[in-house]
Amino acid sequence: MNKAELSNEIGKSLKQLTIIDKKIYSKYGMWRLEFGKWEATVYPSFLMGNTFVIEIKEKGVPEIKHLGQLPFEKIDSLKELLENILNDYR
Repeated sequence: MNKAELSNEIGKSLKQLTIIDKKIYSKYGMWRLEFGKWEATVYPSFLMGNTFVIEIKEKGVPEIKHLGQLPFEKIDSLKELLENILNDYR
């Protein structure tokens, strides 16, 4: 599967977004998410210049399909975070 196909498949699955775990770290949080056959971990990284880091992989498969980051100030919602990171594939 090429990057564009992967992005489209993950993007379609975002409609099924479910937050399965959330931990609060001060103002920001860490989320584990499921959408379709995908799961993501999103967490803040202050060492990388105040960004959110996202890891996307298929459920049950240890290999990370995408690892990206986006600055805190660019995010209004978690769904927007995922959509912006998926734009890296397009």
